Amino acid sequence: MDRGESAKFEFHKELIGTIEHLTERRESIECQIREDELEKKKLEQDIRLLDDRLARLIDRLRKNGETRRKLDKILSDSNAAYQKIFESSQALISAIRKEAGEIGGETSTSTPSMSTHSIKKEF
Repeated sequence: MDRGESAKFEFHKELIGTIEHLTERRESIECQIREDELEKKKLEQDIRLLDDRLARLIDRLRKNGETRRKLDKILSDSNAAYQKIFESSQALISAIRKEAGEIGGETSTSTPSMSTHSIKKEF
């Protein structure tokens, strides 16, 4: 083989080696692209599932917040009504003791405080 043919052969050999290397690299990249596309699809599915969960959670938080506000109002109103009933009961007890004292000749200066345990309900 003369020098020209030898150079052509080396060039041809190097060109084939480079093309084979690029082909292998392309196949490796193609494999990575397929894996990445599968992972992307999985992540998109996970995002849809998480979005659905988030929407349900936000709705539950909204509903529970409304319920809590309603319960807060009921408790506040009930407490205020109870306080009025308690004050009225105290005034009633004082008036009854005063009248009873006037009838029996006794005067009572102390009025014990009422508790929820001492209140009897009659229906």
